[in-house]
Amino acid sequence: MPAYMRRAKLLKLGLFAKRINNVRKLFKSEASQFALFTGFKFAGIFILVGCLTSYIVWLMIALNNVFFEAHGYMNELALREAYFDLVLKSGEQWLPYLFGLVVALFFAGVFMAKMLMRPFRVLANYCEHKMEGENAVYIPDQFSDYKLLTRFSDFFFQYIEDSRRKGRLEENTIPTRFLGIRRPVFEKVFFFHFFLLTLIIALVANSLLSLIISEIREDTVDLAVSVLKAHGAGTSHFFQEQGYIFDTITIASAGILFTSYMMLAFHLYGQVSGAVFGFFSTMRSFLKGNTQTRVHLLGYNHIRPFGRVFNKYLKWVEDSFSDTKTGGK
Repeated sequence: MPAYMRRAKLLKLGLFAKRINNVRKLFKSEASQFALFTGFKFAGIFILVGCLTSYIVWLMIALNNVFFEAHGYMNELALREAYFDLVLKSGEQWLPYLFGLVVALFFAGVFMAKMLMRPFRVLANYCEHKMEGENAVYIPDQFSDYKLLTRFSDFFFQYIEDSRRKGRLEENTIPTRFLGIRRPVFEKVFFFHFFLLTLIIALVANSLLSLIISEIREDTVDLAVSVLKAHGAGTSHFFQEQGYIFDTITIASAGILFTSYMMLAFHLYGQVSGAVFGFFSTMRSFLKGNTQTRVHLLGYNHIRPFGRVFNKYLKWVEDSFSDTKTGGK
């Protein structure tokens, strides 16, 4: 093998190893792990509800099979197998769609997690750029922002920039609306946006599950009625009324699915609300004169990378004014 080909091969192997190493680092990141686990939660809810619903539907089909056997309609093994094949064929054709929906739910969960962390990421990126001497502008996202964090951080960063231009930390008056906050604030606008996206995801998942149950119900009832009519039986009404039972299963599955996703929405919101207050209270304390204050997040591992960057920024700001006298302090 020529030398240039060996060098090209080694270069490709090096690039491949670098990519593998980057992927490993990605999975080690607290923020990335939070996004992945959130994706699994979104997909896992649908999988669990789908498995529970499938088991109940299977019990209904098995009960019908027992009814047929008790009346002597399906004594032959081949006939019993044909019954299950005919009933479940409609469910099998939905498997690719189910797999596609599970994958879509996973990535929807990853997107939701990134949306939850985005305000912290924007804040951390701004801090990094400022420490590197870039002319960065803090522009919080208007859709996925937390008003308490973004409005106060905008005020905070503007105060720091004004102080840097003047060369000293001057006495600052904190707006009255921020003084009485002593605990995490429920962000109504943000939660409405987040809740709406979760509701849409739940609707899509429930629609597909309902379609599958409906098709299996039609095949089950139609087959049972046709078999009984062929034998002159007068009990086809028993199977026709099973449509109401399948409707109950559909409604119950939808209720469990919606409830689970709504509970997940509140759970995920709780994963960031405390961190929002942590950043806010740290900035407020800094403005009050405690320039050595830092963000300390317990139980918010996915936010810690952004908190570490913000702490470096606070240290950078403190060092910038270490040789100057702080006005009013």
